[in-house]
Amino acid sequence: MNNDIEKANARQVGDIHPNGKWVWTKLSSGKYDWRGIKSGNGKSSGSSGGGQKSSSQTTSTKVTSQTGIITTSKSGKPMSVEQLEVWVTKASEDKLLMLVNSKNGKPDMRKLAYDELEKRGFDMSKVDTSGTLGRFLKHTTSSNNNVTSTSATDIDDDPIVDDTDEPIEEDWMLDRNNKEVQRLYKKLGTKSERIRYDKDLDEFKRARADYEPPPEILAGLAMDYWHFLTNPKQTFMISSGGAGVGKSYLFNEMAEAGNFRQFDESVDVPGDGDYDWVELGSPRSAKQFQEQLKEHNGKLLVFDDADKILTNEQYNETLKKAAGGGAGKRMVRDPDDAKKSFNFTGKILVMTNKSMSDMIKTGGDDFKAVYSRANLKPEVSFTLSEQIENLENIIFDMKWKSQELLDDADEDKKERQLILTRVKENIKRNRIDPDKFSARSIEDALSQKRKIEEARETVKQSPIHAKRFAPLANKNIIQAIDQALMKAGEYNILSQPIDEDIIFKAYEQSVTAAEDLLFNKGVVLPDKTKTKLEKAETLLFE
Repeated sequence: MNNDIEKANARQVGDIHPNGKWVWTKLSSGKYDWRGIKSGNGKSSGSSGGGQKSSSQTTSTKVTSQTGIITTSKSGKPMSVEQLEVWVTKASEDKLLMLVNSKNGKPDMRKLAYDELEKRGFDMSKVDTSGTLGRFLKHTTSSNNNVTSTSATDIDDDPIVDDTDEPIEEDWMLDRNNKEVQRLYKKLGTKSERIRYDKDLDEFKRARADYEPPPEILAGLAMDYWHFLTNPKQTFMISSGGAGVGKSYLFNEMAEAGNFRQFDESVDVPGDGDYDWVELGSPRSAKQFQEQLKEHNGKLLVFDDADKILTNEQYNETLKKAAGGGAGKRMVRDPDDAKKSFNFTGKILVMTNKSMSDMIKTGGDDFKAVYSRANLKPEVSFTLSEQIENLENIIFDMKWKSQELLDDADEDKKERQLILTRVKENIKRNRIDPDKFSARSIEDALSQKRKIEEARETVKQSPIHAKRFAPLANKNIIQAIDQALMKAGEYNILSQPIDEDIIFKAYEQSVTAAEDLLFNKGVVLPDKTKTKLEKAETLLFE
């Protein structure tokens, strides 16, 4: 760690990363980090990995007569910062003055011209620092009181600065909703862009002095779960991050280690004293959420993949009361009598596959109010490379509900190694979408492999079934595994979209029919439609 810090301190502002895509930049917080390279006009320099041209290369430029802003090099491409640095040393004072006095010009361009004029001993009284340059100088000088008297030695000459008034975010690359990330990776709208972002993100994370490898992050999450389970003062926790990183698995492991017993509907009655926690899915309505809190009052309720509890106003209004914020009672409206309330004394853990950034984007101030009440709120998200690193450590110990261990331990290990090898190969060939792959994909691939093997065995043992099982038995196992891995995250969605009117009509006619349509048949609805349905449910049940 100390070596990493020393390396970070040895970098100079403006140093280009070996991948040619980032530049070492001073952030508004006074710290330093990598930031995407911008060309002279503020647009991305591209993703080819070729980096910026050397500052020893010279080029001619065009300057518009009205604004004085440099537009292109002789090649017609936007000039890099390094090219601009060369250009200012050769430009006439008239051109430099025209550039620096452009009030709305790019601040990094104006700053380069400003420094060059001062270096030449130019009469700086002719220089107008108002507009973008003035704001930039305020942020980079040691004193904010007198911009015009600031000398070049007082200015931290950072060639890469944000061309808006917004400060540069220190962890900008980690937030996929960040404007810079959206700009550099074309809003992550395609699989290829998501793969490119995932690879660059992995490199970005590992280059940081504070980088934590997956085992350390998961150890921290396990410790958070343990504290939440054992500390009576902690009543509300949000566990967020990528699907399949191990959130549920780790919680179950910690609960089992502490002898916290899970609710078993075959022997337990909601609310009795024989169980400690219960795992619940996403409630279908705000009223059902209140019913669940009342039924299991005094217990730990785990809501897995229940984003709307956190982001939907109808749900998080109840959640805020159940979570509390002080030492007083946590009064929640009684679902059986709207005029009454009950004191919720249990705990709530909400697990979500969305990032905090996505949750804020969806829930806004409602989510922020809920988030502030959480005692613990770890966020775990891995790149594909990190997921593989994690899988290599845990794949031989993983357990699945749908797939039993093979009786032969060596064969079981061999089978898992095959799946892991195929995962690596498909990632290497850019065939796996980072937004869809998770550790759960291993289970899907394993299931496909075993189905084919079972079909082959059935055909061999029972000729009467040969015709029926032949198509499956003849499939290539490797191809089937690869297809399962590439389809990761693509759940069973009906091929034909369902008209919203049909759904609402079902609600009018029969609640049971609507539930069958929506939940039992696995229809996946757009978020906009879900919100409408939630409102309809509230009116219906209340």
